[in-house]
Order: sequence, then C-alpha cells, then structure tokens
Amino acid sequence: MTASDAENAGMTIFQHLANITDNAYSYGISAGEDVKSIAGIEKTGKYSLTVHMSEFDATSIYNMSFTIVPLHYYGDPALFNGVDSFGFVKGDLSGVRAKTTQPLGCGPYVFESYNNGVVTLKANEYYYTGKPVIDTILFQEATDSDYVPGIIAGTFDIAAPSISDATLLAIKDANSNKDLVGDTLTTYLVDYRGYGYIGINANLVNVGGDPASEASKNLRKGIMTVLSVYRETVINSYYGDRASVIQYPISNTSWAAPQPTDVGYQIAYSRDVNGNPIYNASMNDEQKYEAALQAAVGFFQAAGYTWDGSKFTAAPEGAKMVYEFLVPGSGEQDHPAYGIAVGASEALEKIGITLMVNDCTSTTWNNALEANTAELWCAAWQSTVDPDMYQVYHSTNADGKGTNSNHYQVKDADLDALIIAGRGSSDTDFRKATYKKAMEIIMDWGVELPTYQRKDCYVTSSKRIDNSTMPKDMTPYWGWAAEIDTLDVL
Repeated sequence: MTASDAENAGMTIFQHLANITDNAYSYGISAGEDVKSIAGIEKTGKYSLTVHMSEFDATSIYNMSFTIVPLHYYGDPALFNGVDSFGFVKGDLSGVRAKTTQPLGCGPYVFESYNNGVVTLKANEYYYTGKPVIDTILFQEATDSDYVPGIIAGTFDIAAPSISDATLLAIKDANSNKDLVGDTLTTYLVDYRGYGYIGINANLVNVGGDPASEASKNLRKGIMTVLSVYRETVINSYYGDRASVIQYPISNTSWAAPQPTDVGYQIAYSRDVNGNPIYNASMNDEQKYEAALQAAVGFFQAAGYTWDGSKFTAAPEGAKMVYEFLVPGSGEQDHPAYGIAVGASEALEKIGITLMVNDCTSTTWNNALEANTAELWCAAWQSTVDPDMYQVYHSTNADGKGTNSNHYQVKDADLDALIIAGRGSSDTDFRKATYKKAMEIIMDWGVELPTYQRKDCYVTSSKRIDNSTMPKDMTPYWGWAAEIDTLDVL
C-alpha cells in the first residue's frame, strides 16, 4: 500500500487518474454547451488574477492550490490572449500529455532523471528566491525498516520512518548520548495531520432496518462504550508518549478541535443510556472496564436485546448477536486498534455478544470499506487544512453515492445542515461551535470512536546535514521539505 492509499477519504489519486482515458487527453471532455471562457476568472496583471465566487465557501481557497506551470513549455504563447484563447487548442491536451515524463514547473528543484528507484533533482537557478543551496538532491525508494540503518550507514541523509519502540531504540543506540538528538542522528517529532478512529456502518449495524432509530443508536453506542474504555491502556502501550487518546472526531491539530477547557467537553462514550456518568475519578482500570460493560448492558437492553439476568440470549429484529471487526494488521496483530478490539471482544463475550476480530490484509480491509460491507473497522484519516466535514459525513456521500466516503452511512438532515452552515461562514468561533454540534450528532449515532492522535517522525544525519538550516518549529502543514531551498549540508 502506498502512502497516498493508506489514509484517504474515498477514492485515491491513483484511482482517480485511472478514470482519465486516452480520449480525454486527446479530445477533451465535453460537458454540454461550449464554454469559451469563465467570466468569474479575471486576469488583473501579468502575474495575478482574481476569482469571483457566486457565494461564500470556506473551503474554496484550498481548492485553489493548483500547480502553476509555464505557458511557453506546456502551451503556445501565440494562442494566448486571456479572453477566449488560453494557449491551447480547446479540448486538445496532447501537448501536455507528451511532456508527462519531462515535467517543468517553478519549484526549487528541476527533475533530471529516474533510474533504479532514484529520482535525481537539480537546483533551479531561476527559482524566485534564488538558486537553492544544495545543487543535487536524490530521492530514493526504500522500505521503512531500512530508513534509520540507512542514515547511520550513510546511504540516506534524511528519512521519515514510522515511529515504533524499535525505531526509537535504534536512534538512541546510534547516538553516543543515547538520546533522540545526538552526534549521529537528529530526530524531529511533529504532530500527525490526522487521527485514528474506529468506525461502524450504520446500514449494517442497526435494529429493524432503521439506522437512525434510537434503538439502532443504542446498539452501536453499547459496542462503542466497551471499545472506548480500552483506548487509554492500549494506545499508551502501543505508542507510549508518541500519541494521545482523543475524544472528538477531529484531529487535535485543527483549530476547530474541542479542548478540555471548553464548556460541554466530554470523554467519548462516557455516559450510560440514561445520560449519567459511567466513571468516577477513584476508579482503577479494572473498575472502569466493568463499569463500561455494565453500561453496555443498559444500551443493549434499550436496543431490544433479550437479557436473562447474566447474558443476552437473542437479538431484536434486524440486529445480530455476532459482528465482525476488521483490523488491517496483516495477521501480525500490528495495529494500534488491535488491542482495543480484542479487549472489547473478550468483555462482550461475557454478556453473550460476539465481536469477531478479523486481523486481515490491507487489501481485504480496503475492499470491504469501499464496498461498504465492513460492519466495524479501524483506520486513520489524513485531515485537510480546513475542518470542513462534507466529504466524510454528509448524506450525499453515503450509500455508495457521491465520493462514497461516508462509510458510516450517516444520513441526518440536522447534521447536513450544520456541515453546510459551517463551510458557509468565515467566523472561526461560529464554525468551531457549529462543528462541535455536528460532532456530537456523529457520536450520538454511535458510528465513530476517535482513538488516537499520533506524531510523525523525521530523522536526519547529524554528521552530514546542517540541522540549523532545517525548518524551525515544524507543524503538520510545514514539514522538513518546506524550506528545502535553504537546506544545507556539512
């Protein structure tokens, strides 16, 4: 699985590109009436333009992050007048296609070659801030397990390995001071632009065929209540201090993420079917596990399950006694949610509910998710810059429609209205409050359990990279390559 496939909402870029046919390149795509120009796009200068919108949309500015390419290379300056001719014969992109393997952009480095898994880039002497400091940069294909040993051996200078106890131990062992920053390796830990979660398909886990009913919500909240109580122990064991448990379905790196000091902030699935707190500050882990299980009994009873005093013996119409949880651990149990699923499965078995944990391949997991046949699953989103929730939660993307990225199958008019209201305002206070209400609806449906916010890791060679030229205070949106033009070597 490639990095771009690992955490995405719906169609990957490669799946999208696969839908572009040769005919689309050669003859263009007809969309009805012939349009010679777009009145809302106005050229205002040699290097500037203005885009006029018919209505406000907070996400629109991020849709403008297209790549600027030179007209003289990809088009024909003689065919450009900025009114009804823009450097191309309309509908014919064959010239662009012909240069696919010889790209020319305006970035700090110029593509030179690709051979034996190595991309060679040369400094662009015409870069707008001046020629980059390093003349040649090589990007080499490699497996994650080779990153840190490769830097130590001198094969690589910079890498972004997945964080694990073994990786951090290898970094510390390589430094004489036995720390993450030392004479051999320098480590940068940055919050990951996304979060891990557990999802439930409301179309497959419900009562009476009505995903939106209170009984269906209680069924799903019963399962989520038991899953939620194992998060702290399992995530701490898997990640240590490299991740933290989160309570709302949004990355903590977002300005819209609810904070513990906010009014109404709650721990995910910490109240019983009557709205009372399940836990108190004096409880130890075992007491919390038992309290969560008892709360789940209340939810299942409210969902219509038959209780004999010690176990459930029958499910209501449309519901089941057995549900499957897909974990893409490739049979090696190597996933942060695996321990959560197993802990919950063992607990639910005590009350007669079976949660089958299927430690499957990423292909099996992805196929089930895209086909909307996964009852329960775990994954991680890579969040966008803007906290807009349309793609993942709006009804138009459920039931295989739209982008098919609403795998929870949440179809809620109130939620849809909040999502549209949130993207229609520039007031961040209003948007944050609106999205919090939207997240509360999602949690009330019992379809998502936020699990963790982790960190990314960049490792450089202390002996070959001038770390004083690495970006200061890196963020999820400003990584090591953001200032690659000023990066220097020793």
